[in-house]
Amino acid sequence: MLQKIKSRISDKKFWVCILIFEICVCGVFCFRYSKKEPVELNYTQDDLLYDSGEQGFYLDKSYEGKYIASPMFMLPKGLYTLDVQYECKGDAEVTIHHMDNPFDGDISGDVAPSDSGEISYDFEVKYNDRPIQIQGRSAQNMEEDEYLLIRNIHIVQAASAFRNYLFQIVLVFILINVIAFLFIYRDKLSIIGT
Repeated sequence: MLQKIKSRISDKKFWVCILIFEICVCGVFCFRYSKKEPVELNYTQDDLLYDSGEQGFYLDKSYEGKYIASPMFMLPKGLYTLDVQYECKGDAEVTIHHMDNPFDGDISGDVAPSDSGEISYDFEVKYNDRPIQIQGRSAQNMEEDEYLLIRNIHIVQAASAFRNYLFQIVLVFILINVIAFLFIYRDKLSIIGT
């Protein structure tokens, strides 16, 4: 009887130690996350370029270029929100690309414009060291009166980034707890299994 009480007390101490460890680790990761530099990029019409490299923010049938683009930039690995203010008549799309690899460069897929004149899209950057570019494209076969005008491109860290970060930490803690549980109670589990 005394042995069972001592065993339960040591089990409780072990779980309290695990809990304290997890709280400390969570605090350290949250502190590190809070010290990250906030990301905010803003490209106005003066910053935008045609695919030829010339400055431009308006695309219609008279121009032979394929797209309007932001300058190339790099972002740290993470989740971001892209906001594009535009005006458009006809079919158009906005895409986010890694510019160093044409075969593995698409980050976003095609984001179709809405009637509101603004696109808001969350995307993930998986690599720190790859140049990224936002491109606005109009339809291949534009009619005379169709056009695409990009007013502003704004990129910020996504609101869901911290929740995603915290979720990953919680998953690691759950894994640690399951492994600790299986290790501590392996004798009791082996009796149940037989």
